[in-house]
Amino acid sequence: MLAKYVARRFFASIVVVLGVTLITLVLMDRTRGTYVPGIDLNPALRPEDIARLRADLGLDRPFYLWYLTWIWGVVHGDFGRSMIDGSTVMSHILDRLPNTLELTGTAIIIGIIVSVPLGVIGALRRGSKTDHSLTVVSVAGFAVPQFWMGLMLILIFSVTLEQHGLPWLPSSGAFSAFAGGDILDRIQHLALPATVLSFFYMSTWSRFIRSSMLEVLSQDYIRTARAKGMSERRVV
Repeated sequence: MLAKYVARRFFASIVVVLGVTLITLVLMDRTRGTYVPGIDLNPALRPEDIARLRADLGLDRPFYLWYLTWIWGVVHGDFGRSMIDGSTVMSHILDRLPNTLELTGTAIIIGIIVSVPLGVIGALRRGSKTDHSLTVVSVAGFAVPQFWMGLMLILIFSVTLEQHGLPWLPSSGAFSAFAGGDILDRIQHLALPATVLSFFYMSTWSRFIRSSMLEVLSQDYIRTARAKGMSERRVV
């Protein structure tokens, strides 16, 4: 069941990525005939220089060929060059990859730690007020946009607490310039974004764990164990 869920999410992600890249390149294609990145820095560029820039960026090709070439490059690890500074896109990705892995890894760990007990409690207390409350929180995790939740957390834990002279959490960056990479400082910077990101994981996984546990609790061997007098703690 878990493998099927992961497979569905994986293929759905591929479709989303292809859709986003297609829309993005379509929008970029609309400006290809009127703008060449870098020409504003040197209006005196000769026509042959502009043509070379267009060729380097693939702007002289038909859209379908431009898109297919880009997809082929992505499959082989070549994401092209930045239209801002001319450096490779991969270099920008690698520069930001450590912080990205740190953030997502922290969010996943928080999601696992919180979602497992919530899912178990929801299954054991099915139909109770506790179960209904957890369901409401889970639905909120799906429904509330993460950017809005992030803004609210910044407003409360960064802006409001600082205004009242209370300990507050930083709202941006990976570390403070004066902290020198101190572990506590990095944790403080991770707190808000990791919490926002983990809320979706908690909502998804807690519902999945609840459903899986309800399915297991309805099995014959569970009923047999209870009929033989085994304690609920040992059954669970």
